[in-house]
Amino acid sequence: MITNIEVFYTDCGRANEMTSKIVGGAVVNAHKYPWMVTVHADNGLCGGALITRQYVLTAAHCVTNKRNIGVGIAVHDRNRPGQIIPASVVKIHPEYRETEHYDIALIKLQGAVIISERVRTLCLPHNLNLEQAGKHAIAAGWGMTQPGNPNSDSKFLKEVNLKILNAERIITAQGVNLTGACMATGSLFLEVVSDSHVNREGRGGLMGDSGSPLFTRYADGKYHVIGVTATTLKRPRPCMGVSNYARVSVHTQWIMNNIMDSVPCEMANDEMAPVATNHL
Repeated sequence: MITNIEVFYTDCGRANEMTSKIVGGAVVNAHKYPWMVTVHADNGLCGGALITRQYVLTAAHCVTNKRNIGVGIAVHDRNRPGQIIPASVVKIHPEYRETEHYDIALIKLQGAVIISERVRTLCLPHNLNLEQAGKHAIAAGWGMTQPGNPNSDSKFLKEVNLKILNAERIITAQGVNLTGACMATGSLFLEVVSDSHVNREGRGGLMGDSGSPLFTRYADGKYHVIGVTATTLKRPRPCMGVSNYARVSVHTQWIMNNIMDSVPCEMANDEMAPVATNHL
């Protein structure tokens, strides 16, 4: 059990599921996942997840050695973010500078966002059973819809249903050595199970931008983040659709230590975050 998390998250992980969804890499209803954000750095675009009113979880490579970092809130159409909030502090996992296996970072916003139907936080994992092999998870983002085609980024937020795989299964199926990735980083390896056509294309977790969250629903009906989109494995059998995610539970203590200066979600919406006048 992971402790000292609930204090921040009395209203986290609630999706806006008013209508039925279409899985298999389809556009989701606007603001269905209100924790999804876009991360703008220089001319690059990544995804991320709002985990407190003032902190965003993303991938380290999205913000390392980058300037002009801002976060798009309440985004469905990535070309029309509801507002862009400048970053005040970027916290990169200290081990990332030594190895790419710790591809995780936190962005502190210049002000606390107002929680609403369109803006809500994603819960941190408090139960390791959330990431067991065989369980299902959701990857969402604005990333490539066609493998290897950088011009196929989606304008609208999309989602895909994935299945957590056992590392030994990947080693057996593909003949790749995952010892370092699995043991050192605790990465999650998944394949698409919701749509066989998508699986044959080898899309796997490519649906999400770098930094976008991998999340799953717990028994309480709330969604919890279990992974951060990192890199896609180079594989001899692209039909497997395998992707690599940084395991959030491994880094939960580091995350908690670095967000304690944030404003808890249950506090009054007393300060609106500044809105950038120009897109970054």
